[in-house]
Amino acid sequence: MNGKKLKRLLELVKIVQSGLRLCPDKLAGALNIHKRTLSRYISDLQESGVPIYFDSDLNCYLIDNDFFLKPFCLNFHEAFGLHRLAQKLLSRTDNNSS
Repeated sequence: MNGKKLKRLLELVKIVQSGLRLCPDKLAGALNIHKRTLSRYISDLQESGVPIYFDSDLNCYLIDNDFFLKPFCLNFHEAFGLHRLAQKLLSRTDNNSS
């Protein structure tokens, strides 16, 4: 995962948790991505344990109220640093399991 994707995933969680009820088209626009990319990002978040789902009555994505991710504001360098740290930790885990 590159730094740009990580930043957008975090921004996606932040927007949905903020209570803004943006339809998928507007949410994708807010992130400057295509709707298909938004769908992939939603799947990535779900696979990583974020309880995000589409509410067809409200026509927007929601995150379960009991899920809490503290508000954050990372610049590119901070997000990239976290990404690199995660990569190193994962590579150590992979190397230790072989």
